[in-house]
Amino acid sequence: MTQIIMNHSLDDDDGDDSDCVRDAENTPSAVLASATRPQSAVSVAFGTFFAGRELGAERRRRAAKRLRAALGEDDARWRPKMFSRALNVRVVMLVVMVWAEMALPTYDTSREITHATATATRRVDAEEGGDAARTKIESSVGAFACERVKALTSWDSAHFVGVSLDGYAFEHQHAFYPGYPSTIYALRQIASRALRVVSVRVPEGSAHEECLTNAVAVGFNTFAFAASVEAMYSLSKVLLKDDGLSEAAAHLYALNPANVFYGAAYTESGYALCEFTAGVLLQENRILGSGLFFGLATFFRSNGVLNVVNVVTHVGWEMYLLLRNDKNDVRHYRAASFLKRGIIALCLMVLPHYAFAMYGDHKYCRTDVFADAPRPYCRPASWKNLYGLIPSGMYAFLQKNYWNVGLFTSYRVRNLGNVLLGAPAILLGAHLSRSFTFSQDARIFVKDDQHVFVGAYFFKLGLMALVAATTMHVQVSTRFLSTSPAMYWGLAYLGSSNRTWRVLATTYYLSFALVGAALFANFYPWT
Repeated sequence: MTQIIMNHSLDDDDGDDSDCVRDAENTPSAVLASATRPQSAVSVAFGTFFAGRELGAERRRRAAKRLRAALGEDDARWRPKMFSRALNVRVVMLVVMVWAEMALPTYDTSREITHATATATRRVDAEEGGDAARTKIESSVGAFACERVKALTSWDSAHFVGVSLDGYAFEHQHAFYPGYPSTIYALRQIASRALRVVSVRVPEGSAHEECLTNAVAVGFNTFAFAASVEAMYSLSKVLLKDDGLSEAAAHLYALNPANVFYGAAYTESGYALCEFTAGVLLQENRILGSGLFFGLATFFRSNGVLNVVNVVTHVGWEMYLLLRNDKNDVRHYRAASFLKRGIIALCLMVLPHYAFAMYGDHKYCRTDVFADAPRPYCRPASWKNLYGLIPSGMYAFLQKNYWNVGLFTSYRVRNLGNVLLGAPAILLGAHLSRSFTFSQDARIFVKDDQHVFVGAYFFKLGLMALVAATTMHVQVSTRFLSTSPAMYWGLAYLGSSNRTWRVLATTYYLSFALVGAALFANFYPWT
């Protein structure tokens, strides 16, 4: 963790001290705190978040020198630094997970049965093509590595890996969107062809293929997570226009309580990368590009459709600013152009959700797969569903019947432990949304020309907290809300001047990140 924050020189300035003090006094205090506070193990991990605001005159002088050195660097040099810091976090968490998997007993041994059964059902006839010796991993090193990476494919990971290997073979798998499995499949094909160059063949259906798939899934998420931290930093700088808060928010995201899912075979890393990249493009008024990346986010996770809030807010506000300017003779033309691009972007965002729903309808309602047992969500084509153009409620049916997802279904006495696990994220998200969406508090740390755009993120955070509290499995709330940038912007601001917030956030983030890594790797109920 000690490599996360880059240390700057503490050399004395040979110039005029008064200039340094004046520069420091005009500098955001969160940035100055980052440059001057002695860095303990925890403060190094979270960066500017844990720095105080009080600085003496001498420390201000040194802070200003270090600040000029830091902010004088080109932004293109800071983004790779955020990427490397995120990789450091990811490597540490992977080491914790592997160590925990080896040192602690497995809570639910059915994982071993599931993996063994899946491999057996997929394994090709070993006698065909002379591959008998290749269906098992005989190398002790290879077997060891495959067992370790298998620890990162617990719980829902098994579904994503299964879809990437066999496609959507079962009805319940349609609850898992195809973005991540498709990415794993493509990368596995590339890796398989690359291995053939060095005369290493990966037979289809073998244990080798499953192991390679698991490794590719974890490898992609490792890269996507680091890239998403970089994108989070860029998005924060564009919106907040405050280097200290941007760096703090990126570090908070890098060590968020759902960190384990960003390294395991889950969708959070890919989704966050697409969402944050789309946000940056949106602020640059590259509406179609942002719509494309928001669409990719929806391709990874169904809640990507909630990004409609950001696009509608951005396009609507830009149109309002154009139309109220009476001196602009082409304002109506430009507003119409914004509207057109906004509509196209919205279509791009919703298209993956619609296409996946139609694919499920076609497979289970338009074929004879369930000829003997018609599915209850299937409806005959009529004017009510525009003769089949409106998809059925298959997704809601799957969530209800396979996972018992519904209104307040998580609030049972036997589920009290899971409710307590998800409660901190829900309460924090609700508090931040209430504090910064419509109130004037948001303007304390957000520039006037950006407060509408930032407010949209906090409003969306409130919607997500509401959904998590009412209709989802409550224990999933931590990772569900972890992809919201507003969570980290609000915490970075509150923690920059309030020690209580810093202590609470430190305890919550580090305990959940480390304990979650250990429990998830051993198939404990941590989802």
